[in-house]
Amino acid sequence: MNAGDAFNISVSVDDLWSAGALPRFSTADGLNGDLYATATDDSGQSVGTLIGINYGPVTMDGFTANFGQLVGRIGNTYIALGTSYSGVAAESGVLKLYYWDSNFGDNAGQIAVNVTTVPEPENAAMMFAGLAAIGLLARRKSR
Repeated sequence: MNAGDAFNISVSVDDLWSAGALPRFSTADGLNGDLYATATDDSGQSVGTLIGINYGPVTMDGFTANFGQLVGRIGNTYIALGTSYSGVAAESGVLKLYYWDSNFGDNAGQIAVNVTTVPEPENAAMMFAGLAAIGLLARRKSR
């Protein structure tokens, strides 16, 4: 990813991961409030069971996010992503994803993260101009 590239992140709210024993299940938004099992989540718990509570924010490497939140890093810049994010890369580099937790030894589960980049208008315009030029050249050769 290049600095200035726009991108979007989305994660289903039914995708859960865990920071350990109950009640530590959370969505990608982290352990930021009471969370009860539903018929559609992947906690495996009975509907209505309290599976997550607010553990508050945690600061690591100078960055603060919700405990258990999906966090990204591009270069040296951290970004609190959660279940839905739209933004612009502050630096160039690989987007790395993290489960924001100070003890990884008792973590469990996985989530599916959808990452999409938003094409810059000038790049799209250049692509369409290039396709038009190829079309014109192909049309000329066929005459």
